Amino acid sequence: MKTAPFSAHTYDLAIIGGGVVGASLAIAAGDAGFDTLLLDASPLKSNTSDDFDGRAFSISIGCWRMWRVVGVADALEKTAQPIVGVQAESELGRRLIIDQSDTNTAEEPLGYMVEHRHIQRTLDEALAARDSITVRRGAPLTHLDVANGVVRVGSSDFRAEARIIVGCDGANSAVRSASGIRLHGHDYAATALAASVQLENDHQGAARQVFLKTGPLAVLPLPDNRANIIWTEPKDTAETLEAMRDQDFEAELRLRAGDFIGPFELIGHRFAYPLSLRMAESF
Repeated sequence: MKTAPFSAHTYDLAIIGGGVVGASLAIAAGDAGFDTLLLDASPLKSNTSDDFDGRAFSISIGCWRMWRVVGVADALEKTAQPIVGVQAESELGRRLIIDQSDTNTAEEPLGYMVEHRHIQRTLDEALAARDSITVRRGAPLTHLDVANGVVRVGSSDFRAEARIIVGCDGANSAVRSASGIRLHGHDYAATALAASVQLENDHQGAARQVFLKTGPLAVLPLPDNRANIIWTEPKDTAETLEAMRDQDFEAELRLRAGDFIGPFELIGHRFAYPLSLRMAESF
């Protein structure tokens, strides 16, 4: 990984945002021979700590194949849980079940569950191993303009030029704002609570979701018979649940989920994510 110069340099590609999407794109672009700059607002390792957030990502098999091509999938397999089935249930008990035999790729799982911290660490290591990628962390985008077919980007102490810019900088994208891309959307007045649990019953690699009156509750399989819980409730209810002691939160989850999860024990921290819809006015 090269140290980014402080003098102007014209890159083939400037990617703003070094999360899962931005880092994956940078690795693929670098491997394809593009001189790539990656700017990320977060300091290195701030988003890979064990208590950064409670997210685990469901990676579709198509995305996993792309990671395999750039050499990332193999490094992730030791921390990944294959998804071999999907089960959805309505509050009235109606069920939808999908397994590997229902697809055209029965020799592969439907996808993989991987905790965010493991993905980010692996991607950061892959970035560091590539000389074709210049990475600057802790560098929020403060400057963006286009002139004569070249994009000028920079942070408070850095400037560079690129032929193409890609915004991978999240829901409050600075690239989107600077580019004048307008949005439609609304808040859902609902919050998703994320937590991990240790299951007593074998999850058998199945991702499960039940649709309650107040919102969906997902139980997503992780290695070592753990599961990532994503529990959506109205905002006020979610705030109350987030503030509860662990044992009270467990009791409420058991009450709400019934036999859907089975015996479990809460492990690690809880996290809350307000839900909203944002869509570009035009594409």
